[in-house]
Amino acid sequence: MAPEQQKTRKNLSKKHFCYINSAFRVWGAITLIVLWALTIFTIQKPNYTKHVITWYLLVTSIIVTIFELLWVLNNLSCFRETGCCYCKCWKYFMMVSNWRKGVLYIVLAIPTFWIEQNYIQSIIIGIMLTVSGVFYILMSILPLFYREKKATPEQYVLNPTPNVKLVSQEVATQTDSSYYAHIYPPSPPQYEENVDTVALPPELK
Repeated sequence: MAPEQQKTRKNLSKKHFCYINSAFRVWGAITLIVLWALTIFTIQKPNYTKHVITWYLLVTSIIVTIFELLWVLNNLSCFRETGCCYCKCWKYFMMVSNWRKGVLYIVLAIPTFWIEQNYIQSIIIGIMLTVSGVFYILMSILPLFYREKKATPEQYVLNPTPNVKLVSQEVATQTDSSYYAHIYPPSPPQYEENVDTVALPPELK
């Protein structure tokens, strides 16, 4: 595959993941609004004021509100480690995110189906919480498919060369006259002086 096609495919994958993530966030906000609306509606009904489902929906609404606002508050500077509103318990709340939050929502949705089986509002809340829980679990799984492969750094094996003491020795192995002529230029010719020989008398011999 050409490099340009790979870049285009990666950009499309990132866009699709952003769209899916935004859709899941919107569904979580809608679930929170519907949850509070049905909880207030249940509290206002005189027949359900003393029922267990009323208090359960109220507690569930508060819990879902806290965890839905976590990702918004976490982006504020005052809720970071150096911020004024940061506390030690905040990091424990942040641990409940994505798939953990999804499991929590599904667990909270289970009692809404059997506490009041004939109450349609609690069934609607249970269905929406279950769908939100599944979406948050998918938010933890989908990044595994859109993760970019990082280039693995090349590994080199270092083989240090041993320190060897070299001893320079002059060894004459070539006998080519041209080699020596290049290194040792020929000395100028020496001329012998012509000395006239003098005949010695026989007495001196």
